[in-house]
Amino acid sequence: QRAEKYVSILEADKNKEYAYDDAQYFVNMLKPGVKESFQARIDALVSKPVLNSISINSGATSTENDTVTIAFSYSAGTPTQYMLSEKSDLSDGVWTDFVANPTFVLSSGYGSKTVYAKLRNGFGETSIMSDTINYTEPVLNLTSLLINNGDVSTTNTSVVLSFGYVGTATHYMISANTDFSGASWVAFTANPSFVLNNSTFGTKTVYAKLKNSTVETSAVSDSINLVDPNQIALNSVNINNGDENTSSLNVIVSLGVTNTPTHYRIGETSDLSAVSWQAYTSNQLSFALSGYGLKTVYVQLKNATSTSAVLSDSILAVQPVVLNSILINN
Repeated sequence: QRAEKYVSILEADKNKEYAYDDAQYFVNMLKPGVKESFQARIDALVSKPVLNSISINSGATSTENDTVTIAFSYSAGTPTQYMLSEKSDLSDGVWTDFVANPTFVLSSGYGSKTVYAKLRNGFGETSIMSDTINYTEPVLNLTSLLINNGDVSTTNTSVVLSFGYVGTATHYMISANTDFSGASWVAFTANPSFVLNNSTFGTKTVYAKLKNSTVETSAVSDSINLVDPNQIALNSVNINNGDENTSSLNVIVSLGVTNTPTHYRIGETSDLSAVSWQAYTSNQLSFALSGYGLKTVYVQLKNATSTSAVLSDSILAVQPVVLNSILINN
C-alpha cells in the first residue's frame, strides 16, 4: 500500500521534493514478483524514452493525401516532446509537445516519402527512427460544375465556370451539348469563361469534363436561367421596411426590382384588376391603407416588353388609443 501511495505521488509530480526517494525506498522493500511492476512505473518517469519504431498511417504503403498520421512505438521513459522531419538528420525539425498520434504534412511532389522522428524528455532523447510511404497522385475525378458560383439567373451571356475535382487536370472541354459536338479540349484553367446561346432566353445547361495523360472524367453539368435584360422582375415588397405593425394608415412600400419599369400598380386586392397603372419614378411608393386591421398590399410592375408577377406584403394597422380627458368625482 505504501509503495502504491508514493509511486502515485511521484507520477502526479515527479519534481516534487523527495517524491522519487520516497517511492524508490518503499518499492525496494517489496518482494520479487511484486516489485517489478512498481519499479517499471518509476523507471518510466526517471529515464529517457526508447523509440522502437514509427509508422505512417498505421503502416499503409501509399496515400493520396499529403497529411498523414504518425504513430510512435516507445518504451522506458515517458516522452514529453517529439520531432518530425523528412530530413534524416531532422535539421529542420522543431521540438513539439508530445501527443500520441500527431499529423505531418508531406512535402510537395508525388513519390516515396520518408518521415524521420525522435522523442525526448528531461532525461534525454531517443535515436532517430523512420518510416516510408508512397505519396500517389489521386485519380482525376470531376465531381461538380458551377456556373457563376451557383447563381440561379443571369442577364449576361458570358458566364464563369468553376470545377469541383480531385487529382490533376491538364485539359477541359465545355459545351452546351450533351455529346460535346463541336467542342474541343483546351489547356486547363480553374475558372474558364463560356458564352451562352442567347437565341432564346430561359434555362441554359453547360456540360464539362476534364482529362490528363491517363484518364478522362465523366461529364457533369450545371444550369442557369438566362433572363432577358429588358425583362422586369419584381423581387420583393416590404411595407415600412418589414415592420409587423403600424399606427399610421400611410405607409411606405419598398420594392426590390431588376431592370427598369415604366409603370406600377398597387392595391389591396390580389388581382389588382380595379387599379390603374401609374408612372414609375421610385422603388419606394407611398400608399394609404384602407383602414385598421391586418392589411395586405399587392404590387405589380411593367415596361414596354414585359409585366412582372404580383408580389405582396402584410402589416397590422393598429388604431391608436387617444385619451381626451379624465374626470374626478364627475
